[in-house]
Amino acid sequence: MAPQKLLGTQRLTKTDLLVDVKRSSDGDVTLDLPDTKLDDIVAVARSGPDRRFRAEAILELGLVRSLGTPAQQEKTLSVLNRLASSDDRVVVDMAVWSRDTKLTKEYLKGALTLLPPPRRPRSPADARASRTSSSVCCI
Repeated sequence: MAPQKLLGTQRLTKTDLLVDVKRSSDGDVTLDLPDTKLDDIVAVARSGPDRRFRAEAILELGLVRSLGTPAQQEKTLSVLNRLASSDDRVVVDMAVWSRDTKLTKEYLKGALTLLPPPRRPRSPADARASRTSSSVCCI
């Protein structure tokens, strides 16, 4: 794989919220975001070397603005306000949208259809079966 593609994949993976967004059995969407990951998203949104990565991070800040902890929402609002005064018109538009658009739980239930259904709790028997089947190797 080309080094540029690896770097792009690494940047997206570092800030990807998919692993932090959960869907409950009743369809509610929640966010369990570590503050260190929010710091990574903020860094890319502020000064990412490529506009597409900045745009992705700014949109992710919009999700944090709606679903993050109160402290995360406050930090996100501050960052989005700063980005809204950027010299880059695209960044400004995205920051304003992410800041001013409230992503309601009803909207998120329908919008995040790609989220997998909630996991069922694993029984000890499931765990043993998984270990046994994964230990088989084919040559």
